[in-house]
Amino acid sequence: MTSEQHIFYQHLLQKQGNDSKIIYHFSEIWLSVIILISFFLLISVLIVSRYKLFSLANAVFNKRLYAQLEREELNNNFKLYRLLLRSNYFLMAGFFLFFINHYYSIIFQNLNDLLQFTLIVFIFILFTAIKYITIQFVQKTWGGKTLFSNYLFYGNCLNDLLGVLLFAVNIAFVYFEINPLLTLTLGLTFASISYVLKLYFGAIMSLIVNKVGFLQIFLYLCAVEILPILVLIKLLIQTF
Repeated sequence: MTSEQHIFYQHLLQKQGNDSKIIYHFSEIWLSVIILISFFLLISVLIVSRYKLFSLANAVFNKRLYAQLEREELNNNFKLYRLLLRSNYFLMAGFFLFFINHYYSIIFQNLNDLLQFTLIVFIFILFTAIKYITIQFVQKTWGGKTLFSNYLFYGNCLNDLLGVLLFAVNIAFVYFEINPLLTLTLGLTFASISYVLKLYFGAIMSLIVNKVGFLQIFLYLCAVEILPILVLIKLLIQTF
């Protein structure tokens, strides 16, 4: 081979398709640090309460197991494994929202990635806290302490499990060269299923168990579940 010939002259490599390959890869070390933190949180859950994570997953889809878990949890307000799972949920949900924002270039594009992630997690936690306070206010106004308590507890169970699923999704974002649309679709599917299950549980508890009217349920969905999300999205896009 002469010096003018290409290094792959007369190569035997075969062309694999005509479509372009999407490569979407992050190399920042802080991403791996976040993944490691989440990993240690989940390992800590297994160490502190070895079988509770599996019990939690089963309780979401089993009425009897859910009632048993609820009695155990509500009798003891502090559960270390739930604190660890909740921390993982906020971390991984914020991580996933960061990837959505990074891919679609929605807000905070003049900031570096780490600062974007920090702000997104902060806004997500703040929004969740405000929503919780709003639900407590609605509970005081309309009554139905047991109904809202059950609704919040079931929603927290779903969120804790969603955090575990998003951990796997976020690993795919960081370490695997997969079409990001596929990974985004998978994560959004998990989140959508979790949200639908929560609304379904709330509807069953309201209509069948507590005999709440359709109008009250509709007002709750508009005022607490849907409108705040739309307002937050519009505010962030217009402001940043």
